[in-house]
Amino acid sequence: MQRRKAFTIVELLVSMALIIFIMYILAEAFSAGTRSFRTLKAIGDMNEKLRTTSTVLRRALQADHFEGKKRLSDPDFWKDGPPQEGFLRISQGSDSTLEGTDLDGNSSYKAVDHGLHFTAKLRGNNRGDFLRGTVPSGSPLLTLPNALTRFQDETTTYTSQWGEFAFFLKKSDDVTDDPDQPTATGQDLYTLYMRQRLAVPNGDSINPSTASYSDYHEISCHLEPSDATKLHFNSPADLTMPKRRMNGDNIGKGMVATSLASATPVYGYPRLVDEQGTGTDAGGDVLLTNVLSFEVRVLLSGGTDFVSLYDTTALQYAQVTSGGKTTERNTDITVGRVFDTWSSRKDADFDYSTWETAGGPASIPMYRNSSLQAIRILAIQITIRIWDPNTRQTRQTSVVVDL
Repeated sequence: MQRRKAFTIVELLVSMALIIFIMYILAEAFSAGTRSFRTLKAIGDMNEKLRTTSTVLRRALQADHFEGKKRLSDPDFWKDGPPQEGFLRISQGSDSTLEGTDLDGNSSYKAVDHGLHFTAKLRGNNRGDFLRGTVPSGSPLLTLPNALTRFQDETTTYTSQWGEFAFFLKKSDDVTDDPDQPTATGQDLYTLYMRQRLAVPNGDSINPSTASYSDYHEISCHLEPSDATKLHFNSPADLTMPKRRMNGDNIGKGMVATSLASATPVYGYPRLVDEQGTGTDAGGDVLLTNVLSFEVRVLLSGGTDFVSLYDTTALQYAQVTSGGKTTERNTDITVGRVFDTWSSRKDADFDYSTWETAGGPASIPMYRNSSLQAIRILAIQITIRIWDPNTRQTRQTSVVVDL
C-alpha cells in the first residue's frame, strides 16, 4: 500500500474548523473574564468610594456637637432648653420613597432631598485633630491668643477644633441609562457635597471686623446686619441661631429649596463653586458623584426602628393642637420637615428667646409631643446609593451613628 504524503482537503477543513471553534471558546472565555474583571473592579471602586464617604460622615457625626460632652440622646438634653453651643439639623424636603423589599425582606427607600447640617468639635492634641482654613494675610483671626491657634504654622492658615458642616445633594446633568431599554426614562443622578467652615471658639476680641466676605469661604461668618462692610466670625454659641449659620438669611429657617430643579442648591447650603465661580477652589466640596439616593432616618427614644421625620411618631413633636386646631410648630418652615436643636439666645440682631412658644417664626420646629415629652434622637442612619455608568450597576451602604 502506498503511504499518503499529505493531508486531504477534508482533513484540513475539519482541523481548521476545530481550531476556529477552540479559538472562539478561548475568545469567549477571555471576554467573559474581562467582563467579570471589569465588573469586580467597578464594584470595588464603588465600595471604596462609599467607604471613604462613610468614614467622612462617621467622623463628623461621632464628634461632639454641643458644649462639653452633651449628647442628643441624653435624657436631660432639654433640661435647660436648647444647647448653649453648637447645633444639629436634619432636613427632609419630602418623605422617603418606599421602593420595595430585598430578598431578606428589608425595606428599600430612596430620597434625594435630605440633608444634614451641624457643628462638630474634634478632640485631641495632634495636628489631625484640628480643622484648617485659608484666610487672607493679616486676618484678625491670626491675632487670636495662642491657645486658639495651635498648629497655625502659616501666615494664611487658621486652625480650630470647631467646625460647621453640611452634607447635601444637588442634581447633576446626568441620568442612568439602559441600552436594553433605549426608550426608558433614566433616573436622575446627583452629586453629594460636603461644606465645611471653621468656627471661632471665642471671637469677642475681634468682632466685628472690617473684612471682605469673599475672603472667608472656609470660615463660618456673616455680614453684620447693621453694617455690611463688617464681618462677624461665628462662635459655637452664635451658631445655635439659625440666622447666623451657613446661608441662614436666604431661605428662611427651614432652609429647604422649593424646587430641586432650581439653580438654588437644596437646603440653600452654598457650595464653594457657587461662591467662587470658576476659581481655583471651584468644586472643592464634591464628596461623591453619580448618587441615586441620600436618605436620612432617625431612631427616636422609645422607637424600635429608624423612621423619617414624616413618620407619625416624629410628627407628634412637630405639630401643636390648640383649641381643636393643629398647626405646625414653626410657621416659617413651608416645605419639608426639619429637626433642629435650635436656640434660645437673643442678641442685638436676632431674638430666639420665644423658642418654646409655638406658631411663631422663632419657635423650635420639633420639640414636645402632646404628652409633653421632649424629642430625643438616639441614633441616625444615612443610606447612600450610587450608580456606575460603565457596568450599569448600583451599590448601597448604610452608616449608623449613635447620637
